Amino acid sequence: MLGEDEMASEDPQPKPPTGKTSSPDSTPDVGEPELGRLLGRRYQIGRRIGLGGFGAVFEAEDVRLRKRVAVKVLSHKVGRSPEALLRFEREAIAASQIGHAGIVDVTDFDHDEDGTHYIVMEILEGTDLRTVIAQGPLPVARALFVAAQIADALGAAHDKGIIHRDLKPANVYLTAPAGRSDFVKVLDFGISKVQRGTHDPSTLTLTGQVLGTPSYMAPEQFTANRSADERADVYALGCILYEMLTGRQPFVGDDHLAVLARHLTEDPTPPSLIEAGVAPEVDALVLRALARQPESRFQSMAVFSEGIRVILATADPARAASLQSPRPTGSMTPTLRAPSLATTIQRGGLAQDKPLRWQRWGAGAAVVFLLLGAVLLGRQKADPPAPVVVTAAAAPVRPGPEPTPPPPAPRPSPTVELHVESEPPGADVFRASDGVRIGRTPLLRTIPRGEGEAMFLVRLAGHRDEEVVLPANRDGRTLVKLTRTPARPRLPSFAPAAEPAPSTAAAKPAAERDTVNPFGD
Repeated sequence: MLGEDEMASEDPQPKPPTGKTSSPDSTPDVGEPELGRLLGRRYQIGRRIGLGGFGAVFEAEDVRLRKRVAVKVLSHKVGRSPEALLRFEREAIAASQIGHAGIVDVTDFDHDEDGTHYIVMEILEGTDLRTVIAQGPLPVARALFVAAQIADALGAAHDKGIIHRDLKPANVYLTAPAGRSDFVKVLDFGISKVQRGTHDPSTLTLTGQVLGTPSYMAPEQFTANRSADERADVYALGCILYEMLTGRQPFVGDDHLAVLARHLTEDPTPPSLIEAGVAPEVDALVLRALARQPESRFQSMAVFSEGIRVILATADPARAASLQSPRPTGSMTPTLRAPSLATTIQRGGLAQDKPLRWQRWGAGAAVVFLLLGAVLLGRQKADPPAPVVVTAAAAPVRPGPEPTPPPPAPRPSPTVELHVESEPPGADVFRASDGVRIGRTPLLRTIPRGEGEAMFLVRLAGHRDEEVVLPANRDGRTLVKLTRTPARPRLPSFAPAAEPAPSTAAAKPAAERDTVNPFGD
């Protein structure tokens, strides 16, 4: 819960460990433990590696196990609030119960003799995703790779009934264990919500209070008449994926209220209109995750993760193969949902597809349906065909060969290819609808199949612009012959003429002046 664009009733929590010591003049009144102090008679405090309004994070050594750890210390000022203490406890308990490699591992939670509350967690080497995005948009394959890991980690949290509710780039850490780059760790479950179980700190949320970071909050988190569930985290991950692909958040505004209003009333600009390298199927994936109505989004992180993996398998097979399985072996949910999702993405209709309706089915119903299908299938295989009754004089009746069903009609490709060439080549091609440059001739452009026409503008210096119109329901090719703009004629000089010499005729009397007969007589 840290950043310039976040909202909460209390101070934000410390930044995640970065390995960089904060400057002394930025130190708040957090009652920091002194260097070398033995906290809880076990953790020897080292340098400070993170700082925030909730407290600070220190590198430390577990003197019993002799290993480096990170210790998050709650500020004494904040610790006087019972609600802050309960949230601090919730962060420790939620993170420790998930048990997923993509969630930062919390190993201890306690307070010292002087009342200093602390959380002990694994120490991370790397950088947060916010810092990475600040350097510019990520390549599509890398963005999908990171998003798939976030989805898997949050899916594991949802399986435990824990909703993060403050997912954002600052709470995602990229590490490189054993040389594996971009390994994701999700941090900060301080305002998480527990949907089930005996420990339910979700009652800490005050009536009418908005918790989270507005730039990544789902519309239902702004309203008091509905409760946010796991689909709020799906929306937040959609915002993060959008930002990784484009380098900017889907909605920005002058203040928090302006951002909230846009989340509630507007649809985001498709990422491909900002970054030309984003494919239509990636557009569809992101825009579905950012649907304003929860019922129109992916209904779980498992389905969202499956959609990301389908596209990543085509964009970067090596990265896709390196992803771990999103669920333990034996989980039924992805098996039920994956085929329809993969088919939807391959035909390019993800954004328009109807919302999946498995979200209201419990695991028990899924198991019942699978067992019922197995029983019916087994019966079909086990039951022998009914015997054929024949008379003594009749020849055995043998069924003839079953007719071969006709081959299914080929389904049209979900995309069409448009080729734009120019003479001379090397002209810039722009989308006529919004003026975005999409490439240079000769150009091959793949777009979703549909009705209507695709319009482009071809431009080359020293030539007239030409407009190209191609049908959007079939492959097309066109050659544009550009006409050279005629050279502009050299304009005459308009320098002022020299003053004429004074005429001597003007001094003569009128009768003596030379006269000219205009008729020549």
